Amino acid sequence: MKKIKTDLGMLYVSDDRIEEEIREKVSGEEESSVFDILKERADDLHQLFLKDPEIKRYFQLYGELTGLKDYAILDAHGSDQDVTWMYDDGKNLRNVQKWIDKNDGKYLGLFLVVCNPSSLEITTNQSLVLAPNDDYSKMDHILGKVQVELYAPKIGNVSNYLIEHEIKQLEDRLAKN
Repeated sequence: MKKIKTDLGMLYVSDDRIEEEIREKVSGEEESSVFDILKERADDLHQLFLKDPEIKRYFQLYGELTGLKDYAILDAHGSDQDVTWMYDDGKNLRNVQKWIDKNDGKYLGLFLVVCNPSSLEITTNQSLVLAPNDDYSKMDHILGKVQVELYAPKIGNVSNYLIEHEIKQLEDRLAKN
C-alpha cells in the first residue's frame, strides 16, 4: 500500500492497483512517471465521485459547516470476510471500517474505490464517505452502472431521495451561524 499526496488530499493505493494502472498507461503513447500516473488517477476519481451536482453541493456545504477540507481515496481490491468489508493492501486483507475510523475527521471526504460485493454498510463520525454498494470499476462508474452511496455523520446513508432535504438542512444550519 502506497500513500501519495495529491493536490486534493491523499491517495492510498494498493500495489496491485498501481501495477494495473501502469499496464494500462504503458499501452498509451506517452511515458509518465508512476507518481504522475497515480496523481492523474486520483484526480480522475475525485472528479468522478463528485460529478453529481447535489453530492458536490452537499460536500461544499458540509465543508463550510465543519471546516474540514481535502479528500482521501482508498483504491484497492475489496471483498468480504465473515460479514466484514475488507480491502487488499497488496500483502494482507484489512478492514475497510478501520481505515475509515483511522482517517475520519482528517479529511472532508473519504472515497472508497473498493469492491463491496455484499453491500456492507459503514459508519462515519466526522467525514463524509462515498462508497460503492457492490462491485466497483471506474468504467462502470462512468457508465452509471455502479451505485456510489453517500454516508454522513449522525445520518448514515443519505439516499438520492433525501439529498435535497439534507442539503436544505445544511443550508439552514449555515444561515444560523
